Amino acid sequence: MKKIGYCICLMISLSSFAQKALKFHGGINFTKPKDNFGKYKRDMDIEGAVSLSLANIHYSKNFSLVIEPIIKLKRYHMEAINILNADYYITASDIGVRLYPFGNNQSDKALNKIIGFLYADIAYSTIKFVKVDIANDVTRTMTSYGYGITLPLKDMSDLGFNCELLFNAGVTQYRWTNASGTKSSFAGKSLALTFAVNLGQKSKN
Repeated sequence: MKKIGYCICLMISLSSFAQKALKFHGGINFTKPKDNFGKYKRDMDIEGAVSLSLANIHYSKNFSLVIEPIIKLKRYHMEAINILNADYYITASDIGVRLYPFGNNQSDKALNKIIGFLYADIAYSTIKFVKVDIANDVTRTMTSYGYGITLPLKDMSDLGFNCELLFNAGVTQYRWTNASGTKSSFAGKSLALTFAVNLGQKSKN
Protein backbone atom coordinates (compact mmCIF):
# COMPACT_ATOMS: atom_id res chain seq x y z
CA MET A 1 0.00 0.00 0.00
CA LYS A 2 2.88 2.39 0.76
CA LYS A 3 4.26 1.90 -2.75
CA ILE A 4 0.85 2.75 -4.25
CA GLY A 5 0.68 5.87 -2.06
CA TYR A 6 4.17 6.95 -3.15
CA CYS A 7 3.21 6.48 -6.81
CA ILE A 8 0.06 8.58 -6.36
CA CYS A 9 2.02 11.38 -4.66
CA LEU A 10 4.62 11.31 -7.44
CA MET A 11 1.94 11.50 -10.14
CA ILE A 12 0.22 14.41 -8.41
CA SER A 13 3.50 16.31 -8.06
CA LEU A 14 4.30 15.73 -11.73
CA SER A 15 0.81 16.69 -12.85
CA SER A 16 1.57 20.40 -12.48
CA PHE A 17 3.82 20.07 -15.53
CA ALA A 18 1.27 18.18 -17.63
CA GLN A 19 -1.19 19.43 -20.19
CA LYS A 20 -4.18 17.94 -18.42
CA ALA A 21 -7.21 16.61 -20.29
CA LEU A 22 -10.31 14.80 -19.07
CA LYS A 23 -11.29 12.18 -21.64
CA PHE A 24 -14.60 10.42 -22.21
CA HIS A 25 -14.47 7.27 -24.35
CA GLY A 26 -17.39 5.45 -25.93
CA GLY A 27 -17.56 2.78 -28.61
CA ILE A 28 -18.03 -0.84 -29.60
CA ASN A 29 -15.97 -3.98 -29.01
CA PHE A 30 -15.56 -7.39 -30.60
CA THR A 31 -14.86 -10.44 -28.43
CA LYS A 32 -12.26 -13.01 -29.48
CA PRO A 33 -12.65 -16.19 -27.33
CA LYS A 34 -9.53 -18.29 -26.61
CA ASP A 35 -8.45 -21.42 -24.68
CA ASN A 36 -11.46 -23.29 -23.28
CA PHE A 37 -13.80 -20.71 -24.82
CA GLY A 38 -12.99 -22.19 -28.22
CA LYS A 39 -16.59 -23.36 -28.74
CA TYR A 40 -17.76 -19.75 -28.75
CA LYS A 41 -17.60 -17.24 -31.58
CA ARG A 42 -16.94 -13.52 -31.49
CA ASP A 43 -19.73 -11.02 -31.10
CA MET A 44 -20.16 -7.25 -30.73
CA ASP A 45 -21.14 -5.13 -27.71
CA ILE A 46 -20.53 -1.67 -26.18
CA GLU A 47 -18.05 -0.05 -23.81
CA GLY A 48 -17.24 3.24 -22.12
CA ALA A 49 -14.36 4.76 -20.17
CA VAL A 50 -13.12 7.90 -18.42
CA SER A 51 -9.44 8.87 -18.18
CA LEU A 52 -7.37 11.86 -17.03
CA SER A 53 -4.01 12.93 -18.46
CA LEU A 54 -2.30 13.40 -15.12
CA ALA A 55 1.47 13.33 -15.53
CA ASN A 56 3.84 14.23 -18.33
CA ILE A 57 7.46 13.16 -17.77
CA HIS A 58 9.93 14.52 -20.34
CA TYR A 59 12.88 12.20 -20.93
CA SER A 60 14.22 13.51 -24.27
CA LYS A 61 14.02 16.51 -26.57
CA ASN A 62 11.06 15.13 -28.54
CA PHE A 63 9.35 12.60 -26.27
CA SER A 64 7.73 12.30 -22.88
CA LEU A 65 5.90 9.64 -20.90
CA VAL A 66 2.21 10.54 -20.52
CA ILE A 67 0.37 8.83 -17.64
CA GLU A 68 -3.43 8.53 -17.63
CA PRO A 69 -5.37 6.84 -14.83
CA ILE A 70 -8.36 5.20 -16.52
CA ILE A 71 -11.61 3.52 -15.48
CA LYS A 72 -13.29 1.30 -18.07
CA LEU A 73 -16.65 -0.45 -18.09
CA LYS A 74 -17.24 -2.96 -20.88
CA ARG A 75 -19.88 -5.45 -21.90
CA TYR A 76 -18.93 -8.53 -23.90
CA HIS A 77 -21.02 -11.25 -25.51
CA MET A 78 -19.74 -14.67 -26.56
CA GLU A 79 -22.17 -16.66 -28.68
CA ALA A 80 -22.10 -20.43 -28.36
CA ILE A 81 -21.64 -22.43 -31.56
CA ASN A 82 -24.39 -25.02 -32.06
CA ILE A 83 -25.22 -25.05 -28.32
CA LEU A 84 -28.67 -23.86 -27.24
CA ASN A 85 -28.91 -21.36 -24.33
CA ALA A 86 -25.18 -21.40 -23.62
CA ASP A 87 -24.20 -17.83 -24.51
CA TYR A 88 -22.01 -15.85 -22.11
CA TYR A 89 -22.85 -12.24 -21.18
CA ILE A 90 -19.83 -10.59 -19.61
CA THR A 91 -19.35 -7.33 -17.70
CA ALA A 92 -15.75 -6.18 -17.19
CA SER A 93 -14.68 -3.26 -14.99
CA ASP A 94 -11.04 -2.19 -15.34
CA ILE A 95 -9.25 0.26 -13.03
CA GLY A 96 -5.72 1.02 -14.14
CA VAL A 97 -3.37 3.27 -16.03
CA ARG A 98 -2.79 4.11 -19.68
CA LEU A 99 0.78 4.93 -20.72
CA TYR A 100 1.87 6.83 -23.82
CA PRO A 101 5.64 6.10 -23.86
CA PHE A 102 6.29 8.51 -26.75
CA GLY A 103 3.65 11.12 -25.92
CA ASN A 104 3.60 14.86 -26.61
CA ASN A 105 5.76 14.26 -29.66
CA GLN A 106 7.66 17.38 -30.77
CA SER A 107 9.37 15.76 -33.76
CA ASP A 108 8.57 16.75 -37.34
CA LYS A 109 9.22 13.23 -38.67
CA ALA A 110 6.09 11.35 -39.76
CA LEU A 111 7.15 8.06 -38.12
CA ASN A 112 7.81 9.77 -34.80
CA LYS A 113 4.40 11.43 -34.99
CA ILE A 114 2.72 8.05 -35.43
CA ILE A 115 4.47 6.31 -32.52
CA GLY A 116 3.49 9.25 -30.32
CA PHE A 117 -0.14 8.03 -30.54
CA LEU A 118 0.64 4.47 -29.32
CA TYR A 119 -0.31 3.44 -25.78
CA ALA A 120 -0.23 0.48 -23.38
CA ASP A 121 -2.78 -0.35 -20.66
CA ILE A 122 -2.44 -2.25 -17.39
CA ALA A 123 -5.40 -2.64 -15.05
CA TYR A 124 -6.95 -4.55 -12.18
CA SER A 125 -10.01 -6.17 -13.73
CA THR A 126 -13.17 -7.67 -12.28
CA ILE A 127 -15.18 -9.80 -14.71
CA LYS A 128 -18.70 -11.06 -14.11
CA PHE A 129 -19.98 -13.91 -16.25
CA VAL A 130 -23.69 -14.54 -16.75
CA LYS A 131 -24.52 -17.74 -18.62
CA VAL A 132 -28.06 -18.44 -19.79
CA ASP A 133 -28.14 -22.07 -18.65
CA ILE A 134 -26.48 -21.50 -15.21
CA ALA A 135 -28.37 -19.90 -12.33
CA ASN A 136 -25.34 -18.57 -10.41
CA ASP A 137 -23.12 -15.82 -11.79
CA VAL A 138 -19.33 -16.29 -11.81
CA THR A 139 -16.83 -13.52 -10.97
CA ARG A 140 -13.12 -13.52 -11.73
CA THR A 141 -10.39 -10.95 -10.89
CA MET A 142 -7.08 -10.56 -12.69
CA THR A 143 -4.52 -8.15 -14.12
CA SER A 144 -5.41 -7.26 -17.69
CA TYR A 145 -3.15 -5.83 -20.36
CA GLY A 146 -3.87 -3.86 -23.49
CA TYR A 147 -2.45 -1.74 -26.26
CA GLY A 148 -3.73 0.54 -29.00
CA ILE A 149 -3.52 3.84 -30.80
CA THR A 150 -5.30 7.17 -30.34
CA LEU A 151 -5.52 9.46 -33.38
CA PRO A 152 -6.66 13.10 -33.42
CA LEU A 153 -9.74 13.81 -35.56
CA LYS A 154 -10.81 17.40 -34.82
CA ASP A 155 -9.43 20.22 -32.69
CA MET A 156 -12.47 22.28 -31.69
CA SER A 157 -10.58 25.24 -30.23
CA ASP A 158 -11.13 27.18 -33.46
CA LEU A 159 -14.87 26.85 -32.84
CA GLY A 160 -14.57 28.30 -29.36
CA PHE A 161 -14.63 24.96 -27.54
CA ASN A 162 -11.74 23.90 -25.31
CA CYS A 163 -11.85 20.26 -26.45
CA GLU A 164 -10.74 17.75 -29.07
CA LEU A 165 -12.28 14.74 -30.81
CA LEU A 166 -10.13 11.60 -31.07
CA PHE A 167 -10.40 8.10 -32.55
CA ASN A 168 -9.23 5.09 -30.57
CA ALA A 169 -8.54 1.49 -31.60
CA GLY A 170 -7.25 -1.01 -29.07
CA VAL A 171 -7.07 -4.55 -27.71
CA THR A 172 -7.48 -5.75 -24.10
CA GLN A 173 -6.32 -9.22 -23.05
CA TYR A 174 -8.01 -11.06 -20.17
CA ARG A 175 -6.45 -14.33 -18.93
CA TRP A 176 -6.84 -16.35 -15.72
CA THR A 177 -6.45 -19.85 -14.24
CA ASN A 178 -9.52 -21.66 -12.93
CA ALA A 179 -9.72 -23.73 -9.73
CA SER A 180 -9.45 -26.89 -11.85
CA GLY A 181 -6.14 -25.70 -13.31
CA THR A 182 -7.53 -24.98 -16.78
CA LYS A 183 -6.84 -21.63 -18.39
CA SER A 184 -9.45 -19.27 -19.76
CA SER A 185 -8.90 -16.14 -21.80
CA PHE A 186 -10.44 -13.82 -24.31
CA ALA A 187 -9.49 -10.60 -26.04
CA GLY A 188 -11.67 -7.57 -26.57
CA LYS A 189 -10.96 -5.48 -29.67
CA SER A 190 -12.47 -1.99 -29.47
CA LEU A 191 -13.22 0.96 -31.73
CA ALA A 192 -14.16 4.17 -29.93
CA LEU A 193 -14.51 7.92 -30.16
CA THR A 194 -12.85 9.98 -27.43
CA PHE A 195 -14.00 13.44 -26.37
CA ALA A 196 -11.08 15.21 -24.62
CA VAL A 197 -11.72 18.34 -22.56
CA ASN A 198 -8.48 20.30 -22.09
CA LEU A 199 -8.22 21.55 -18.49
CA GLY A 200 -6.55 24.84 -17.64
CA GLN A 201 -6.18 25.84 -21.29
CA LYS A 202 -8.19 28.63 -22.86
CA SER A 203 -9.80 28.33 -26.29
CA LYS A 204 -8.64 30.49 -29.15
CA ASN A 205 -11.87 32.50 -29.34
